[in-house]
Amino acid sequence: MFVLYDEDTKNYMVDHGIDVGVGVMVPVATKLTKLTKLEEHFAKGEAAGKAFRANSIKELAQKTGMDYQTLKDNIERYNQFCNVSHDEDFVKDARYLRPVAKAPFYAVKSVATSLGTLGGVKVNEKLQAVDDKNVPVSGLYVIGNDAGGMYGDSYDLVMAGSTVGFAIN
Repeated sequence: MFVLYDEDTKNYMVDHGIDVGVGVMVPVATKLTKLTKLEEHFAKGEAAGKAFRANSIKELAQKTGMDYQTLKDNIERYNQFCNVSHDEDFVKDARYLRPVAKAPFYAVKSVATSLGTLGGVKVNEKLQAVDDKNVPVSGLYVIGNDAGGMYGDSYDLVMAGSTVGFAIN
């Protein structure tokens, strides 16, 4: 999958900051400026074949290996949602709808992985699943990333696996 954005969105992130943060690690309104080395990191992504910059949607499709017509149709549909401030497909909050319209266009390749779970099934110290009154559910145990309890709205991105560290200890 790819994250797509245009020059206006990039400039917005540089001038005003990001709208969605990553817990306490990257707070809302963090500006992607010289301090974050946006251009340097993007260039490394380009060299690694994970980030793409293009002057047209057709060129972006070619660089990423996406079907041009499908990409064009999807961008046009998404831009229509931006125009009416309503995302029919995914119900994305209107305040995050930003059209993909001004060149250059950017794509960052993303892959689905399982880093960890925020939340999960509530467990006690014996890793038994518990109900809303903290009473164990007979015979039901929860382990690994499915066991919840340690994290709230943020995650320590520097320490992979720390979502399950409480279970080991």
